[in-house]
Amino acid sequence: MVKANNKAQLIKQEMSECFKQLGFPDLGKHSSIILSEEDSTGHIVMGGLRFQYDEDYYSRAVVDMVINEEIPSDKVAPLKELLNRINTDLGCSHYCIIPETKKLVYRTSLFVPGDRFPRNKFKKLLSQFFADYCRLIPLIAKLLAEGGNPEEIITLLGPNVSAAPKENNPHGKTDYRRLGEGIKRVLAEFGLSVKDETITDSSAFVMNRFLDETGRYVLIAFSLNDTGQLYLQMFSPDEVPERVISEAAELANMFNSISYVNHILIQPERNFVSLFTGVILDPVLDEDELKYQLMILISEGCKYLPLFYGNHPVNTNPKEHLKALMAGCCVK
Repeated sequence: MVKANNKAQLIKQEMSECFKQLGFPDLGKHSSIILSEEDSTGHIVMGGLRFQYDEDYYSRAVVDMVINEEIPSDKVAPLKELLNRINTDLGCSHYCIIPETKKLVYRTSLFVPGDRFPRNKFKKLLSQFFADYCRLIPLIAKLLAEGGNPEEIITLLGPNVSAAPKENNPHGKTDYRRLGEGIKRVLAEFGLSVKDETITDSSAFVMNRFLDETGRYVLIAFSLNDTGQLYLQMFSPDEVPERVISEAAELANMFNSISYVNHILIQPERNFVSLFTGVILDPVLDEDELKYQLMILISEGCKYLPLFYGNHPVNTNPKEHLKALMAGCCVK
């Protein structure tokens, strides 16, 4: 227990040093940063940043940013729809509303292998985290201040919105041939054969399809434009009926409110339910980290995605069953 506590304290100290190197004040032994409206990087931050190390189930360095302490009741539903659309553009982070408090939170996390804290990866993750925050927060601010249609507000990002970061910070040149081979080696260890792949000088796309007792799924790994991230997506090719899209978005937000590793979203216009996560490239792929992320992605995908298609026990609704599943395991 003492050793575990020492490890957690050392990792939190290293996390604090990374924040300091990015221009935040010296936090000493504290693990939170209070952001006033004047000091914040965005103009509607009301709370602050909290960071910690978790080893209850997953070995993760986690970061939470409280953006708004309580969303007005009349803005909760449209904001959930907007956040769902925003989350399609993110891999290693996501937005959510905490159901019990209506608190708006933006969060991210990083796999910590053994006792070694991956400081360079964490700094890259934080740089991307804040860049995406600054890029996306105007959309949230607009909806909260003026209202409006989430489908129209999201178009302010431009026509080429995809699950790829829009940050221009240099990450170094990615060897996509090498990355593709690494992805395929890891998939092979899971017994998953490649069904489709496209490898170029500026991108890598690898796809697998598999059938599980809970349903049929598509698994995709992709990276592009030297952004320093590998995106992982698992989804069912079946569409969610239009009549239950609102309920599906609520279920996705419930999951996202307690998850740090993955986030669930409803693919706009296509109504597919996807589970997303990401891996930081530093500058090459850490295949052990990819194994870890894939293990969690597939396990949670097979557990949670079927709920969106009516696969839950008789006499329970999907929301009740999701709560029961989340209460019985750690989703972090």
